[in-house]
Amino acid sequence: MDFFYDTVEKTIAPHLSAVMEETLADELAAMVAKDDFTDAVRTRTREAVGQWSSRNLKEERETRYKDVFDFFDSYVAVMFPATSDTHWSPRWYEHPAVLRRMMLMWGTFEAKVAASPATGEEEWLRTIGQFHMKWLTDRHNGPFERCRGERSVVLEPLASDRTALREKMSTRRSE
Repeated sequence: MDFFYDTVEKTIAPHLSAVMEETLADELAAMVAKDDFTDAVRTRTREAVGQWSSRNLKEERETRYKDVFDFFDSYVAVMFPATSDTHWSPRWYEHPAVLRRMMLMWGTFEAKVAASPATGEEEWLRTIGQFHMKWLTDRHNGPFERCRGERSVVLEPLASDRTALREKMSTRRSE
C-alpha cells in the first residue's frame, strides 16, 4: 500500500503545489490590498506584544478600575441597570458568593479589555457579564432570593461533612 500512496503523492504533489501557490498568492495580494490591512496588523502586533510581556515579564498592568467596588459602582451598576425583574441587594458585598463572582467578573473584564482593546468589552459583556448577572439578579434562584428591602439575608453555603471525607481520603492514601 505504501507504494500506491507514494506514487499518488509523487504524481499529484506538483499539481497541488502549483494550484496552492497560485491561490495563496492571489489571496495574500487581496488581503494586503485592503484599506485596513496595515492597521489590523499593527493592532494584532500590539496585542501580541502586550500578551507576551504580561506572560513572560510579569509586568503589572494598570487596570481601569481600582478595586471590585469601583468596578461595580462605575461599570456593573451602569451596564446592568435595575429593571422590574431585577432582584438585588444594595449590600451585595456581604454575600460571599456574590462578592466572589464580582471579583471574578472584574478580573476577567480587566484581562479581556487589556488583551483586546477593540472587542474585549463587548465579548466580556456577552459571554461573562450577562452570564453571571442573569444568576445574580434572578428573583427565584439567585443569591438574593430571601432579601427584601433593607433586609439582607445571606444564603447558607452548601453542606459538607469534611471530617468524614478527610478520614475516607486518608484511609485510601494509607492503603
